Formats: sequence, C-alpha cells, structure tokens
Amino acid sequence: ELGPRNEGVVPLAEFEETPAVGQRLKVSLVGKDGELNLLSIKEAKAIAAWEEMEVGSLAKATCTGMNKGGLELKIGSVSAFMPASQVAIGRVDDLAAYAGQALVCEVTEIDRGRKRIVLSRRKVLEVEAAAKREEALGTLAPGSVLRGKVTRLENYGAFVDIGGIEGLMHVSNISHKRLEHPEESLKVGQEVEVQVLEITDG
Repeated sequence: ELGPRNEGVVPLAEFEETPAVGQRLKVSLVGKDGELNLLSIKEAKAIAAWEEMEVGSLAKATCTGMNKGGLELKIGSVSAFMPASQVAIGRVDDLAAYAGQALVCEVTEIDRGRKRIVLSRRKVLEVEAAAKREEALGTLAPGSVLRGKVTRLENYGAFVDIGGIEGLMHVSNISHKRLEHPEESLKVGQEVEVQVLEITDG
C-alpha cells in the first residue's frame, strides 16, 4: 500500500525472506501494469547508493561487457565505465577475461546529470601492493636469503621481485666471473636465490 487506494507489487524474488504484513519498505516505481504500480526494493537501494556515491569511494562493480576503450560495468542498476589503463597495474591484453567478474574499484569520476561513473581497479591494486610492500619490508634485514624472480635486465644489473618488492642485483654480484651484461647469466622470469646486502629508502 502506497497511500489511499494506491497499491503496488514487489516481485517476491527481491525478498530474502517473506515480509510481515504491516512492514514498511523503501521502494522505487519501475513501471505500471494497467492500474497496478510495479515496484522494486533493489532499484530503491541502487538509487540510494548512487546518491551517496562520491569520488574516492570504493564500490563493487560487475563487468557486463567491454569495448575498445575499456570495461562496461554495473553497480547495482547504475552503469559505469573503466578505461583499459585502469583495469590492472600492468597492461591487459585480453579484457574479455574480466567478463562477469565482480571487481572492487575506486570511483574516479561522477557525472550525475548523465548518470555516468568512471572507475579504477588499478588504484585499489596499487594501494594493496603498497601495503604488502610495507609489510614485506618489515620482515627483511641485511643478510636475509630468499627466492625471487628476475623482472628486468639492464647494463648495470638485474631487478628481482622478492614478494612484491623489487631489488637491484648489481652486475658485479651476479656471478663469480666478470660479466659484460646480466643477460650472459640471467633471463627475465628466471627464479633465483638472493641475499639482501642493503636496504635503502626509495
């Protein structure tokens, strides 16, 4: 009952349990079937979430499709978009792999007039990576021996990922014999055992 001689119906599927007679509900009008109002609790929640959303807030969005620019998503019933550059920290070659996935993202832009939201998953991943890096740094000390993976080779040495932290292994510390370039002994992706010599800020 919405008022005197004014009633509507909410699909039973929208209820987690059967509501009690007399229970008050927040609903949204989504259509009409003759004189009958078609109502939705889910739509009312989506409208409330949309009104409360701010730039910088986190939201769980479901990927519903993709285009050449990025991912198309839904936050409840509200459409959102994520540029390809904001899907992950690194380059993503196959956006189709995200189809149907629920992703925790940061809201980077809101256009209420056009009901448009722009999201970034990359920002969330960068914050998580920074937290893991700080945690890992707290467990490291000069002399620690651990395994890592070679991520990059330069003339002066090799960069090695040791659990979210990238360390530099100078070319003079790669082998007992003199090397002109790290690629003479290592290759990208190779797992190596390394010892921490020094920890510096930055």
